[in-house]
Amino acid sequence: MNRRQLLKQTLLLGGVALSAPTLMSALTACTATKKNTPQVLSTQQASTLAEVVDTILPRTETPGAKDLEVDKFIERVIAQLRSGSDQASIRQAIDDFNARSRERFGKNYVDLGQEQRHQMLEQEERDAGTYNPTIWGATVGKQEPVGFYRELKSLAIWGYYTSEYIGKNVLNYDLIPGEQKGCIPVEEVGNSWSL
Repeated sequence: MNRRQLLKQTLLLGGVALSAPTLMSALTACTATKKNTPQVLSTQQASTLAEVVDTILPRTETPGAKDLEVDKFIERVIAQLRSGSDQASIRQAIDDFNARSRERFGKNYVDLGQEQRHQMLEQEERDAGTYNPTIWGATVGKQEPVGFYRELKSLAIWGYYTSEYIGKNVLNYDLIPGEQKGCIPVEEVGNSWSL
């Protein structure tokens, strides 16, 4: 299987149906003048988004989500691939998330300590819906809304693992893949492969 076929199948299985120009524009880096300016979210909403994704994917031996600007990637995806009503729903979901944080701890999420942030996200995880399984890229059954947290977590993981740093330094990377070897021991494979 060549790289093109693998990429097509991966996108199909992930349920991602985006045109190449749209996807590329979403993945391109921000210009220097707009790098720190949110396009759709308020400054407070963008800060909340950044702290949530950094709590989900913190810095360890590898960079965290904020280090790789996953929050900015998610904000660009929202700005470029979501309708105006979807954008308004996401802004409202972030505001509602902060309202739950104030109700529970008396502060917005960005002002919480690490333990409280973890408690907040554990509750969001319990309350969130789940994605239906897919077969060959088609969702099994009717997909019910999964909620803000589950969607954000999914986007954060997508942004993190498709970042250049992770693709080149954490996952195995081969710019020009060679022959397909289907029957080799798993311990010889090493790290997971990026595309």
